[in-house]
Amino acid sequence: MFKLLKKIFNYKCHVKFLFNPFLRVMINSLGSYCGVNHIKRDIPVIVSLTSYEERFDELPKTIYSLLNQTLKPDRIILWLSDKNELNNIPYELSCFIKNGLEIKFRKDLGSYTKAYYAFKEIPESIIVTADDDIYYSKDWLKTLYLSYVSNPNDIQVHRAHRVKIINKKIAPYEEWDKQIDSEDAAFSNFLTGVGGVLYPPNCFSNEVLREDVFLKNAPNADDLWFWIMAVTHGKKIRVVKNHCKTLTCTNVFTQLFSKTLYKQNIDGGNDKQLENLLNFYGNNVMSKLYREL
Repeated sequence: MFKLLKKIFNYKCHVKFLFNPFLRVMINSLGSYCGVNHIKRDIPVIVSLTSYEERFDELPKTIYSLLNQTLKPDRIILWLSDKNELNNIPYELSCFIKNGLEIKFRKDLGSYTKAYYAFKEIPESIIVTADDDIYYSKDWLKTLYLSYVSNPNDIQVHRAHRVKIINKKIAPYEEWDKQIDSEDAAFSNFLTGVGGVLYPPNCFSNEVLREDVFLKNAPNADDLWFWIMAVTHGKKIRVVKNHCKTLTCTNVFTQLFSKTLYKQNIDGGNDKQLENLLNFYGNNVMSKLYREL
């Protein structure tokens, strides 16, 4: 019982419970002011995410928050793996299509799906990834984008951990400094996808699309893979000014009781997958981290 209460009141110190009795009414009466950008940008801003059937009941809350941004994305793409899922999507999602939501079907790559196909099919765009169980604040995208405009070579994040080096080795994941406030760009800033990540255009080479590497060596750790790719491609990670220090989950019970990636990766799961990836990219990664010591 104590452990459960601790989870509820201190779920990694970053997730608030969303309870708004009027939210469903707001979603169902979504006006034309909510949607995507219709004024041409030189570089399109694409919000990319994925989901699966067990999350569909709460997904409209996430999509609503993305459509209701103060800075409108040019496209919002929801990648799904099975066309049969169309029969089970909430009515609200089908209504969101008129506001600019795009639904595309591709092979299921788990959590990698939210970024993989965007990198593959629209690499010249600004890609902003989002999670399907978070309600994003109205200025979430604007804050990421303005930081990108000022620092176009960096990957922009709301939330990052600091990779710790001990005895010339990367310390276990649980010993890293969590949710750092420093706004200096660094290779040792570990991006966490739950807060949202903005990737500059053509951020990576085709190496990021190596399914044979990431699915075998880090099947449940897309954040690790994209961080490794960032460092190997010389991209520093920057925590944006006025970053969101807390996130709002769409369903606290899902966070507490479902089999989330976080739960799969505790007790050394992240460390093992990172070790696997360092067998391929370790020299490149460690040389850059040493420079920041």
